[in-house]
This record gives sequence, structure tokens and C-alpha cells, in this order.
Amino acid sequence: MYTELQTPRLLLRPLASGDWETIQQIFPQWEIVRHLNAQVPWPFPENTVIYRHRNHTFPAIERGEEWHWTLRLKAAPDQIIGAISLMKGENNRGYWLIPEMHRKGLMTEAVIAANKAGSAAAGRLGAVGPVHVEGLSTVIPVAITAVSPVTQGEISA
Repeated sequence: MYTELQTPRLLLRPLASGDWETIQQIFPQWEIVRHLNAQVPWPFPENTVIYRHRNHTFPAIERGEEWHWTLRLKAAPDQIIGAISLMKGENNRGYWLIPEMHRKGLMTEAVIAANKAGSAAAGRLGAVGPVHVEGLSTVIPVAITAVSPVTQGEISA
């Protein structure tokens, strides 16, 4: 099993079965869904999160093919503000963040931490390609094949 990650401002907690209810409440917002791939339906149907978690996400986690974390501010550790995932295959990263947390550098912190954690599983994932982080005007090239473990204070706020 994989573990909780930390950045200076975030806790990245492994996805738990009890998270689906909160995610189902906060995820179906056009400002979130519009940035995701076309496989995410809009309008977002009720109970889609629990269906996806039960039938896809948790089985993939158990097989060691996917790693999913919820994003939480350290100042509010019980409140989910987003999620980030690493998966095998070509489209091997996914993430979202509630709109009120955009443009604060939080997703950059989360992507860096998840990529560094993924370095332990690089042989199973393969290289991770360029990352586009909402709100940034540049693409951040990241590869998880040669990264050191994350250390407290390593990521600038």
C-alpha cells in the first residue's frame, strides 16, 4: 500500500472508501470538469463517483496499477479540496482542484509530491510526460524515473 504525502501546505492522503460522498458533492462543478478529458460526463450524473470508485478505482489500486490521493490543506485536514492520481499507461496522471483553490500553486505542489512518490513505482508506471498545471502559462517537464524522495521544505510555496 502507498502512504500519505506532505508538501509545505498540503496533505495527500490515499483515497479511502469513505471519501466518495464528499467527492460526489464537490466534484460536479463545471469549473472542475471542463479541464478534464472528454470521458468525464457533463452534467455529472449522481452516484458516478461511488460507481467509479467501486468498479474501477479501488480494484486498480488493489492490483497496483493506480495510486490515488485526496488533497487537503494542512490547516483543514478533514476537508477534501481535490485529488491527484498516477496510473499505468499513456494517460498516466489525473488531477482536479476546487475552483476557490486555483492559482495558489497548490496543484504544482501536489504534482511534484505525487511524481516523487511515483519514482518508487517507475518501472510499473513508465515515464510521466509533460504536465500542464491550470493557471500556469508553461508546461512543466517531469519524469518520475530519476527523482529523489520528497523532503519537508523542499518545495517552495
